[in-house]
Amino acid sequence: MVEVLPRLSPLPRLSAVRELVWRYERSLMQVPDELRAVATDTLASIDCRSRTVEGSPDGSREWNLVTRWWQNVALALLTAARYRFDTSAFDELLRALAPVVIEDVEARHRVHHERCLWALWSLDFESLTNGLDEWAAEAGDPAWKLRKSALLRELGREDEASELIERARKEAQAMPVSERDLRGPSREGWALWSVASFSKIDVVRQRWNELAAVDCDPSMEIEWLANALTESDRNTVTPNFDLGVPPSEPFPSSTALLEAAGYRSIRLTEVAGLPQAVDYTSISGHMLKRASERLAICDPCLAIYLMLRVTRYDKDEALLRVLSRERVAALPRPLAGSLGTATRTALRYAMSRIEAAGAKREVLWAERARVLMEAASRLTLRLDEDSAEALLDDALSFYGSPAVASEIWLHEVLGSMFSRCWECLSDSRRRDRSFDLMDAPIVGADGPHCEWLGYPDPGQVVSEVGLPRRSAGNEGRWQAIVERIIHGLSSEGMARERAARRLVVLSLSGRLKEDESTRTAEALWSSSTEHKDELPQGTRVLDYAFILLPEPRVGMARRLFGRKWISGDVGDVSLTGLMGPGTSVGLSVLHTSPRNADDIVWQVGLSIPFLRRHGGALRLTAGEGEYLTGVIERWTDTNLRHVRRIPADLMEHQRKQSLRGACRGLSWILTEMEIPISLAERLYDKVHDLNDFGVLAFSMLPGIAKTLPDRIGDISELMSAGLMSDDRQVAQNVVVTLHRWIIWAADSTLGMVPAPEHLVRDIGISIVARRRAVLAQALDCAKWILADGSDEQRESIRELTIRGLGHLIEELRYDREDASGGSIDVPLARLRSIEVARALANEGRDGDPAVRRWLEMGMDDPLPEVRRVAESWHRKE
Repeated sequence: MVEVLPRLSPLPRLSAVRELVWRYERSLMQVPDELRAVATDTLASIDCRSRTVEGSPDGSREWNLVTRWWQNVALALLTAARYRFDTSAFDELLRALAPVVIEDVEARHRVHHERCLWALWSLDFESLTNGLDEWAAEAGDPAWKLRKSALLRELGREDEASELIERARKEAQAMPVSERDLRGPSREGWALWSVASFSKIDVVRQRWNELAAVDCDPSMEIEWLANALTESDRNTVTPNFDLGVPPSEPFPSSTALLEAAGYRSIRLTEVAGLPQAVDYTSISGHMLKRASERLAICDPCLAIYLMLRVTRYDKDEALLRVLSRERVAALPRPLAGSLGTATRTALRYAMSRIEAAGAKREVLWAERARVLMEAASRLTLRLDEDSAEALLDDALSFYGSPAVASEIWLHEVLGSMFSRCWECLSDSRRRDRSFDLMDAPIVGADGPHCEWLGYPDPGQVVSEVGLPRRSAGNEGRWQAIVERIIHGLSSEGMARERAARRLVVLSLSGRLKEDESTRTAEALWSSSTEHKDELPQGTRVLDYAFILLPEPRVGMARRLFGRKWISGDVGDVSLTGLMGPGTSVGLSVLHTSPRNADDIVWQVGLSIPFLRRHGGALRLTAGEGEYLTGVIERWTDTNLRHVRRIPADLMEHQRKQSLRGACRGLSWILTEMEIPISLAERLYDKVHDLNDFGVLAFSMLPGIAKTLPDRIGDISELMSAGLMSDDRQVAQNVVVTLHRWIIWAADSTLGMVPAPEHLVRDIGISIVARRRAVLAQALDCAKWILADGSDEQRESIRELTIRGLGHLIEELRYDREDASGGSIDVPLARLRSIEVARALANEGRDGDPAVRRWLEMGMDDPLPEVRRVAESWHRKE
């Protein structure tokens, strides 16, 4: 029919277009692009004020009727422009409608409604506030009061919304009713949704039952759309009962139908004036959230704006799916930019409301702020560095706000803002901004007062590697940072803890002068004046870190660390570490021993890579080695299902957490020290027991192989079976262990047995086969092998890896929704792929098509971490 419309003259065409548009609007469906184009041209050819058609006067028509048709079509196009976020079309239609709707109350209400919805959809809450204040919804259809009421609730103006709804209900009940006119009961039925809170639901249901007699109970429409939106969730494979008969494939849901259901759901809430929630009872919120997820693929702009409006929790799974790193990367750059700007503007408005509230807590705006913080920090990955720095400045201003410090909901997400903004900055910009973060006020000392442990510290995101060197130009800033840290260390509570964390970064960077080291050591160890033989208290810094921090006497921290963790009577060591020393649940203390076997091997084990990374070594004495061997023997004998009068599920969860830490520590200890063969045999058996208990212990196998080279075949077989496991965690644990084994074996000082060649080759096979469970881990391992492995190792995986990279060019596209089904972390796999391509290029394989293609794609990748890898190669080239 649309193809026929252009053949008609303008006025008959307007009549036909008005009829078609009316039908689409009645069905709550979007006006198709083809019809919208014809409608736009038709409106442009008719001037209702001058009563001309295509520039010529036409006095033979009923212009009142023509004007009404023109107006109806223009209003429908106004809504269509809003759904497309087409600013120019929306503004142009507003200007064209202004003189036409002067005498039409209903049309004026719709224009007001559209302007308010535009502001809401754009997260422009200030404009929404102004628009609602200007909108007098007194005269006309009571439906406009419903619609305004729903928008008032978006701003937390509950009292005004409730008053407006009650007036709308009374007006609807007073409307005449006949067989052909059910407007009153219909409006009352929809109005009841706006009062259907938990406390009033019984009364509402009773009235809905009465309205059902004239088909004015709207529950069926809501239920139908909700079912349509969840249709795809039911498309799971149902197993066949009969042996050997394959399951029948589910009939796939139509993407077009799901898309249509998403749009219709949104439009229904607007037309019916359905609020998201009333008194914390969800009305349309859940339906809108589903609609957002369904539209995320085909209309990401609408989906994201909608999700940010209806979500109240920064960890909401629907929000995290719609704004996953993969989907953020797939956003067109202009859209990512406009979303980033709108989100930041909305966040500033929400924070202003929180600040203005003072002691009165603004729950709605606190909920909105945490969602907007999360969204803004994610979208920053797609913005330029200037925008990332601007958001970092916002985060610093929020950090210093007493209102934010007192609002626990904002603490964790504020920390995400710091880390993600930092992630987006280049090394040079990080060096420049390091001073601002390291010299930020310290909570409890000179910053905002906060009793909550989880309040973020800006200095946490700074790495010792990225700190600028001291110079005459920045000496003043360095001195200010040192003074702030010393002042914080001399304080108590959170101030001391945060100052200690900044000191770790500062000290490991090697930027402290001798006199500053002396002063910081005095402040750091001041808590030990009453306990001369203890490590500093009240810092929450792991004990082994003190070995590399300033100390009153050289070697003092190492001696006290050894006394605490690697000496004493092995018989005094507790066999199990459930939740750490002194931790309690309720009034029951779970573990009161100052040391247990899990804690000892965890602390000692993690000290090894920490010290190695910073040029040091643990260097156990003979007595310490003997003690640690005894602790490991006792740990090997522990009963995995040891219970201490606590619920089994809680015990098992905490026990497993403690054991995982112990396994991690042991994996490093076994690379550093020699253990008896009998103990290695027992540890090998323990690995099987731990795996069966649900604590993956493959990480200990390389160290065990060092002592038991004759068991390398059994160890290799166990790892091969794990690598082929259908359990993702098992397979990943094996690949990570194999990666470490290869690295450890390359260090001749450790005396490790080389990893079997067939296991190394399995890394290449995993890549060429695109094994989703371990792809990112296998690529990471391949990167190291190709850059630093032996000639034999590189030769065993090189060609397999190149073939795999060729296949992954298509499979790891951000916009390919069926590529992984959620089973591949696409952004991480792309990062690892480009790193592998760089390693191959450094080997001279940059002429290979797959390698070259990855290096080229990396330059234009949406995510900064991938671009940096590609840029590093091209700069070298």
